[in-house]
Amino acid sequence: MKLSTYCYFCSSEFGEKQRAKAEVTGEAITEDMFILPSECRVDFFVSEDNVYKLSCQKGHEFYYIYPEQKFEVLFRSAVESYTNGYLRDAVSSAAVSLERFYELCIKAICQAYDIDKKTLDESWKSISNQSERQLGAFAFLYLLVTKKRAPLLSDNLIKTRNKVTHKGYFPEESEAKLYMGSVLSNMYTILKELDSSIHKIFVSIYDEVTVGLVNEYSSKGMFVSQTMMSTILGTVVKGDYQETLEHKISVSEAQKAAQKKQLTSIVKREVEREVAQQNRNHYEHGLLIRAHAENGAILNKFVSAFDELYGPIGTHYFSNSDVSIGCRTENLVHDDVVKALAKKLNVEIDDISRLYNPKLT
Repeated sequence: MKLSTYCYFCSSEFGEKQRAKAEVTGEAITEDMFILPSECRVDFFVSEDNVYKLSCQKGHEFYYIYPEQKFEVLFRSAVESYTNGYLRDAVSSAAVSLERFYELCIKAICQAYDIDKKTLDESWKSISNQSERQLGAFAFLYLLVTKKRAPLLSDNLIKTRNKVTHKGYFPEESEAKLYMGSVLSNMYTILKELDSSIHKIFVSIYDEVTVGLVNEYSSKGMFVSQTMMSTILGTVVKGDYQETLEHKISVSEAQKAAQKKQLTSIVKREVEREVAQQNRNHYEHGLLIRAHAENGAILNKFVSAFDELYGPIGTHYFSNSDVSIGCRTENLVHDDVVKALAKKLNVEIDDISRLYNPKLT
């Protein structure tokens, strides 16, 4: 899965330029002014680590810490697949997310019972490739801690998962949404139930990929960037709120809309740049028209020289009154055009300036 962040250095530079521009022009500061251009964005692919060494187009290097646990990244992938219409991928990612969630809970409970990491890792190897055994291990550890039966998915939901995973079944949208919503609901139910017993363990797991990694890399003199985002584990640890599937889907759709808005803004800037260039061309042609009006005898020389320098203009251009708008709105002389024409016609620059740069009215 491809994710993206923004270069801190480029973002800061862009923001300062926009603020300075607003101060000079007196323009009101709006949100659209700070839509970051595409060159500020840095794309990267998800890996097994939470730390990514990234560099932007300008060569700025920084470490980016992605704060989600593996099961959270997988569920994010499920949500993005759903919003993009890939329902099979959505169900598959949600199913694997749940399996990795069970793994996190198993290890958290063992850690709460003072099982050392080496012994835990060696024991996990014996069931690491067997999801049914992992489910059984989770169910009984959950029972040990809470004295309650683990809230597992219903048989119908398990059938949906198996059809998608093993038979290539394409689920209906309602089936995919029901499965994902049930997975998310189960995660929150389990986390909140376990949190009352092993809260400190969850806090340490959460802090390990947020505060811990930031401090570790910062202490080495490395610049670290981190996106502050709401995570499934984080909302439970902090006791904030329980996100619904609808909320996660709306966030994903909002991100897509923001990217589209950014693209629209970029296209708009390109169009404005093109219009500005066309206005300059119109102005330069208008100058030639002015020269023709004041000294018609030299028109053909101007046209011929301009054609050779800048490509064919066409006689219809000189009969189009709209073209002269440029020379009525600006009292400027483009030095590069003047010098090129002067050299081509073998005359002094002042002679050309006198021909097509009278005081405009």
